[in-house]
Amino acid sequence: MIYLFYRLALEPQHAEKIRIELQSIQSIYDTKALKTLEHLNGAINETLRLHPSVPTGSYRQSPPEGVKIAGRWIPGNITIVAPRYTMGRHKPTHSVSSLVEKSFQQAADFIPERWYSRPEMVADKKVFTPFSIRRFACVGKNLTLAELRFVTTLLVSKYDIKFAPGEDGIGV
Repeated sequence: MIYLFYRLALEPQHAEKIRIELQSIQSIYDTKALKTLEHLNGAINETLRLHPSVPTGSYRQSPPEGVKIAGRWIPGNITIVAPRYTMGRHKPTHSVSSLVEKSFQQAADFIPERWYSRPEMVADKKVFTPFSIRRFACVGKNLTLAELRFVTTLLVSKYDIKFAPGEDGIGV
């Protein structure tokens, strides 16, 4: 949640889009209605992609032709484990950048629209697993998302989200 509000303060146009979306529902206490707010849910997903809540990895397959990662050759069709933080973002100097860019266009940028109106920006949805999957899936996922939606809409509807005077958020 901290990173979500950091992102909303850093790019206040997203908080404004959420505020506008809130006008389309009758009550922020309606959890079903909050699930329908595209920009709110896109901002939550984008935050979880760029700032995963747990430092675990997700399983990936190396491409059939193989790939070189950090100077080491990985044969094709081999299961590798990559940290979610690495897989969700792109650093130009990072050796797995080509794999990440194949999964998310403009991977380093906060673009909530990629989750609802720009699906071409998510080339490989399997990379996005903030709550893990299958037998390792988080049992609290639905409660967590409901709380994120509610608290975010409550605060965005009551306050302007911004940094303290003199702070730009870049040093965080």
